[in-house]
Amino acid sequence: RKIFQEFKDAVEYTKTMDKGSTNIQMITGQSASQVKETVDEFKQLGAEMHVTNTEIIASSENLLRAGYSAEEAKKMMSASLIGSKVSGQTAEVVSEQLITMKNSYDLSADSMEHYVDFISKMDNTSSTSFKEIADAVARTSFSAKTAGTDLDTLITYITTVSEKTRKP
Repeated sequence: RKIFQEFKDAVEYTKTMDKGSTNIQMITGQSASQVKETVDEFKQLGAEMHVTNTEIIASSENLLRAGYSAEEAKKMMSASLIGSKVSGQTAEVVSEQLITMKNSYDLSADSMEHYVDFISKMDNTSSTSFKEIADAVARTSFSAKTAGTDLDTLITYITTVSEKTRKP
């Protein structure tokens, strides 16, 4: 029975990876060999950060679907993986939060790890969690940017307001 289950798991893994590679190929328009190279880079990043390949594929699909190049997606993926480890959320969810922040504030993919670090710091120094901060930033970032509030200030406001509403 154990061998059968392991075989079934291997088949399921293969299907998931194949589907993800096919989706990436359709999203990017790359050839099969280019997609394999891109997926291998993502898998290497996942191995460095101790994340499963299926989680890497799901998150990379989100990032590539958002229009990022493979290089930008890799940088965003790194920030997403760090954020997921810190927050307990999936990399896919964190990547969606980061995409919203990046797009709202016209940030570079290189700067996303800074914001993951900043949100993590705010999480550690307040009673507000990474998830709560990132969700609130994702919901308010476009309006805040339009009003002239920079992202660091927005994150600080969210944490401060959250702290005040939690105190008796």
